[in-house]
Amino acid sequence: MKKLSLLIATAMLIASAPGTRASELEDATHRALEGPDGTSVEVFKHRFAATQPQITEKTKTNHTVTGQLARFNPDTEAEEVISYRILRQKGIKSITLQINGGVWIPISDAVMNALGGYATGKPMPEEEQRAVTRSLEKLANGKWLRAAEILIAHMAAHHC
Repeated sequence: MKKLSLLIATAMLIASAPGTRASELEDATHRALEGPDGTSVEVFKHRFAATQPQITEKTKTNHTVTGQLARFNPDTEAEEVISYRILRQKGIKSITLQINGGVWIPISDAVMNALGGYATGKPMPEEEQRAVTRSLEKLANGKWLRAAEILIAHMAAHHC
């Protein structure tokens, strides 16, 4: 919890510094992590309602973080619910998604690869962390699922 508070305070300082602006992805990530449940976040022109991530399984060597994003689809007047599981073990070992209660699938390789040092758990200076954010932002392709994947991966990188 202390790490999350420090992360939020740092982001707020960066965002308020003259000539500096937090990216849309960073802003959406912090809003989704802060909560409360149902918080509306927008990333790459897609709006989601986010539940706060929760640690659901914890052992000495790893932990699992779970949560959901919900997207209202105006084309079908239905809601698409993306549940996610993030397994952290010396870095981000895996991220799996479940759409509308379907089968669990791994996050796309492109998004997982963009996480760089976060996936291996190596210490990363601030510039490398910003480079990962930029790499994730470059993967945006206008599709809502890719926007959700990028947001979830960025949340995984910044949670805990």
